Amino acid sequence: MRSAATRRSRTIGSSPIDDAERSDESQRIAVAQAYIDALVSHDGASVPFAPGCTRVEQGVKNGFSGNHLRRSLTRGPQYRIINEVTPAVFSVHGDDVRARYDVLTRVSVAGRRAGAHVDETFVISGEGLIHHIRVKFHPFVRSTEMPKPPPGLNSPRTNQIIKWMSRAQAWCLPEDQRSTGRQVPSRRAGRAADDDRP
Repeated sequence: MRSAATRRSRTIGSSPIDDAERSDESQRIAVAQAYIDALVSHDGASVPFAPGCTRVEQGVKNGFSGNHLRRSLTRGPQYRIINEVTPAVFSVHGDDVRARYDVLTRVSVAGRRAGAHVDETFVISGEGLIHHIRVKFHPFVRSTEMPKPPPGLNSPRTNQIIKWMSRAQAWCLPEDQRSTGRQVPSRRAGRAADDDRP
C-alpha cells in the first residue's frame, strides 16, 4: 500500500483520482480522438484498432475487424462525404470512452447542409487499442446561407415604414391641422400676445 508521501492524487467532487488513472483516461481519449480525426482526414491507417475490433451502428453491425474498419475509413463512401466534425465532448467510465459531436457532410441542397448529431462509445483497452464501437446518430439539416443584412435607409421597406409613421402622426393631429399641416396657436398663447400689446 502506497504511503501519503508517494501517492499523488486530485479530487473531482468527492472521488479521489490518481494521476496515473488520470493519465490513462487521457490516453484513451486520445485514441478515440484519432478515430474521429480519421473521419475527416479519411486516413484509417493511424487509428489503433485491435485485430478483432467490431462496430455497431444504429443497432446494426457494420464493422467486422480492425482492417475492415481501416479500409472503410479510408475508402468507404459513407465516410468520404464527411467534411468536418465539431469538437467532441468526452466522458470516461473504465474502458468505455463516450464521445458526443456533430458531423457535417459535403451534401448541400438549396443552401441547406446535411449533418448528424453523433453519440459514440469506444471500448478501449489498457494497451490503447479500440476493441468495439457503438454509435447512434440523429440526422439534421442546417442552413448554409449567410443572414440577410438589415434594410438600408433607402430600401423599399424603410420607405414604407416612414409612410406609416407619417400617417400615424397625421391622425394624431387635431382636425383643423390635418389639411394645412400648420399648428394653430392655443388660447393661452393668444392671450399672452394680447398682454404684450401696448
